[in-house]
Amino acid sequence: MRIRVESAEVHTLHDDGRHWDNLGSAPIPKEELAAFFALSLSKQLERLAALGDVPNPPDVSVRFWIGDKLILETHAHESFDPEWSEEEEAIVDLPPGTQLRVDVEDLDLAFHDQIGEITVTVPEQPADGRWILGPFGQVRSLVLRCD
Repeated sequence: MRIRVESAEVHTLHDDGRHWDNLGSAPIPKEELAAFFALSLSKQLERLAALGDVPNPPDVSVRFWIGDKLILETHAHESFDPEWSEEEEAIVDLPPGTQLRVDVEDLDLAFHDQIGEITVTVPEQPADGRWILGPFGQVRSLVLRCD
């Protein structure tokens, strides 16, 4: 089955409330983080804007691993809700039943922050052609297109 990374949505902050690029202090008190992360992406950004502390988005990249072998890596997109086009070659062919580790990272110059990681089994062809993973880590959703 042909699997293509289509889109993702990630939280606006690290799980401890820090900005993805570690600039500035944590704007949301620790005891309020669970309620903050339950907000929609737009509501998270509205709340941060009201505090005068809108963070830069992470540089989101998705990697697929089978065991220790990297089989796919997308280009990084600086966005809380990146989308990848078919032209970006974020495509791999895998049979149903394959164990796949999916790693979503914020790619920075020096350090790469993990946004979320999940191990899944490639399903049979989804009826609507979309395989939606999440939430996991700070990934709200990861949408894969299956042909």
